[in-house]
Amino acid sequence: MTEIVECPHCFTRVVPSLNGECPACGQNTRDETGTDPRRTVLILKHAQELPPFCCHCACRTDSWVKVLRALSHRNDNPEPVLPVLFGGVLSLLFRDRSRTEDFVVVNVPQCRDCKKNGAPQSVATSPVNQTVSILVDKRFRDIVEHGFGTTDLPSTMDSNPYYPPRTL
Repeated sequence: MTEIVECPHCFTRVVPSLNGECPACGQNTRDETGTDPRRTVLILKHAQELPPFCCHCACRTDSWVKVLRALSHRNDNPEPVLPVLFGGVLSLLFRDRSRTEDFVVVNVPQCRDCKKNGAPQSVATSPVNQTVSILVDKRFRDIVEHGFGTTDLPSTMDSNPYYPPRTL
């Protein structure tokens, strides 16, 4: 039986074909050449509070970045007066086809060293669930999902406040 895996190339959760091909990007899910094995996707809800650890390197930080993504919805509701005046068939021609936008806003922790490499990368947004998926360090995802406090760090966590090493 095939299992659901996260593609190391596009970070989509998929059921690969028998030869390992990802149906989303077409690359082989078993071949991790050129990928970063420390990265994974974390799905965040609108205004979700996150622990003070950098999303890229999982070190403690007091620096935050606002991730704002627009969620566009199509408004297909007919005007209420049109069905009465013109009948159901003609009302389809006069539907309000405007788009409305909502936003998903999440304050994501990111240390000053990692900010130099750019803001957190958004992979996908979901208008239905009002969520945004971003690429993060696997250790950061574990902290968020398992609820580690600042005194309850996993053993794989590097307590060095200068991790990753600063580039000169």
